Amino acid sequence: MTFIGTNEFYIGSTGISFNHRWYRHSLNLKAQRHKNRIVQNYYNKYGEPKFEIIEEVKKFNGTEFKIILLKKEQHYLDTLNPKLNVCPIAGSSLGRYYPPLSEEHKRKIREAGKGR
Repeated sequence: MTFIGTNEFYIGSTGISFNHRWYRHSLNLKAQRHKNRIVQNYYNKYGEPKFEIIEEVKKFNGTEFKIILLKKEQHYLDTLNPKLNVCPIAGSSLGRYYPPLSEEHKRKIREAGKGR
């Protein structure tokens, strides 16, 4: 997905269908609950992203398809270095990176949690 007005993008893959993947991302972004807060922030600032297929992998049954799909995704993560992906490893949350929170953001979190 690419956000219009920026050069920033997110790389993902799906073993189900492109339309289903697009729908889930869109639904979560509109509901303010996307699991990638960087993507959510870009959505809030720039609006609906553009989704496009950069490579299609022929689907077949079995775990081999998922392995091939993740290898393709990893290739694009390594070569294109997308700034909106928080996980450097395809199919894994290992190495997840979020930029440090600002002092203002930390203050807001503290205020919201008072009295709990």
